[in-house]
Amino acid sequence: MSVLEQDWLRVDVDFLQRASSNYSEQEILTYFDGRPPTWGDIVSGGIPQRGVSKALATELMDYSPGSPVGRLRLIHGASGEGKTTVAMQCAADIARSSPDSLVLWRSPGAGLDVRLVESLPAGRHYILFSDDAEEIVSDLFQVISKVKRPDISYVAVARTIDWANNQGDAYPWTINVGYRKTYLRGLDEADAELVVATWGQHGEKGLGRLADWQNGDARVAELIRAIREEAAVEDGALLGGMIRVRYGDYFTDRVRDLMRSLAAQRTTSGPTLSSAFLYIAAAHLARLHLTPNILAETLSVPTSRIMSEIVIPLRDEAAVTMGGGGVLTRHRLIAEACLTVAEQVNVNLAETYSRLVQSAMHVGRHHFIRDYEKYPNLCRFFEKSRPDVAVAVARTAVTEEQNSLGYIHNLAHILRETGQADEAAFISENASKRLPSMRDRNLSNKERVFYREWSTAEGMLGNPAISIWLSSISLADLQGNKSPGSRHIEIALAAVGGTMASMNQRESTEEFAAGVRAAETLGHLLDLSETARSYFLRQRRLADDWGISKMSLDDCKNALEKGIVTAWAIRERDLPHLTAAPKLRFTGMYNDLGIA
Repeated sequence: MSVLEQDWLRVDVDFLQRASSNYSEQEILTYFDGRPPTWGDIVSGGIPQRGVSKALATELMDYSPGSPVGRLRLIHGASGEGKTTVAMQCAADIARSSPDSLVLWRSPGAGLDVRLVESLPAGRHYILFSDDAEEIVSDLFQVISKVKRPDISYVAVARTIDWANNQGDAYPWTINVGYRKTYLRGLDEADAELVVATWGQHGEKGLGRLADWQNGDARVAELIRAIREEAAVEDGALLGGMIRVRYGDYFTDRVRDLMRSLAAQRTTSGPTLSSAFLYIAAAHLARLHLTPNILAETLSVPTSRIMSEIVIPLRDEAAVTMGGGGVLTRHRLIAEACLTVAEQVNVNLAETYSRLVQSAMHVGRHHFIRDYEKYPNLCRFFEKSRPDVAVAVARTAVTEEQNSLGYIHNLAHILRETGQADEAAFISENASKRLPSMRDRNLSNKERVFYREWSTAEGMLGNPAISIWLSSISLADLQGNKSPGSRHIEIALAAVGGTMASMNQRESTEEFAAGVRAAETLGHLLDLSETARSYFLRQRRLADDWGISKMSLDDCKNALEKGIVTAWAIRERDLPHLTAAPKLRFTGMYNDLGIA
């Protein structure tokens, strides 16, 4: 036995014979519900073999000792596309039909290095299969680069996103090996016929809602239609289509029954499996990378027990899977149904997501988390669809990191958007007193964006003079900040001009009228967005109506600054810690406008 065979599973006729057992109908049906395949599934004969699996097996068995290089085949696609099943059936086919080939399947967590591969004795054709191949992509390239043996073929299986995140396509595979990719997305008609026929062997239990179609061709057409609809979204089209045609509107009821069952299963560490399922589903729908250590923190479970007490039991229920080092539901439809059921029993999803954000921020202080910033910035994901969740998670982010101006801006923005401008202004004013301690104040013009957001809240509260002052600060020269840039200038300058126009309409003031002319003239120096252009055109028409003459650019600068100081002089309340309007300088803005 080679060194590699000690760490990898040897798939041969004896192994397949041992894997076969009395296979129940329920096991077959749970597989079609999305449970990951086992070797028992593969040898049972209860799962149809897709054409792509047969073709790959035939290709790999067609081996000649005189081949110049080995082969690498990548099977990739979204979760729920049947990648692992295709690979396992291919491996079983080769083991049964090609006695000169030796099939090795990577065990979970097993490594791959040059020494292990070199230990394989000559005289046979070796085919090395690796599920979750993104875990060993770098090692695989090193092996292929250094062990140039045409008698070794490799089959890598991975979610497309995981292969990409681990730079799988960045490696120059074709220099050393024959490389080909097989992308799985849905089913062709021939495979769909096989699947529907297999379901039909189990009657209504197998066909589910498809039993309403009496004609086999109609059932196949309905399955293909559902798969094509699911292909428009990120998750697996195959599993999504299967769920839709077998359960339809009753799928939520099925998930409800599952959650009732899971609620009765408490782990030795305390939480129920239904609680874990809820957090996993919530993370999936929000596109959060939920690592085992974040899930452990969320559930107050030791990380060492997450796999045995949470992931494996839920995986056996066809509820969750692992991908790219994260935990997620088998399909988006499962996650959607889980959250629907949770809200029907009054689970507060705002609290659910806040707990996830809090846990990720705790873990993130000590460990690297891919796409970490999605957690503290989760409010952006929910801003339009679930403002209650957006506010809750924004509050959590600020509580966990009080010296992040970006998170404070998020909270102020969401509060203002949800009709809570008074709290938004209160939070902003308090934060402005601590700006020097903010770790990110000078990043990506965050300080300017913060002042602009605060300005908008003050305007909504009926404080136009303060609003002008704050927008002007956002345009001014700020220590440690870059110049405002054209995008920020068009937004903030339009706001200054618009607010001056409103104040002048209420009470005619020469400085405000001239300030409006100055703002629109300077604004038109920019390559404006359609929205900003409409604002500045309105200001131009108002200035024309008021009889304000056109100005030189130097006169515009003077008039704008005079209007700002005039507004500051009648500010609705004092903010002594802010730079007074007469002391503001706009060198950077004028440079960006090309009129320095």
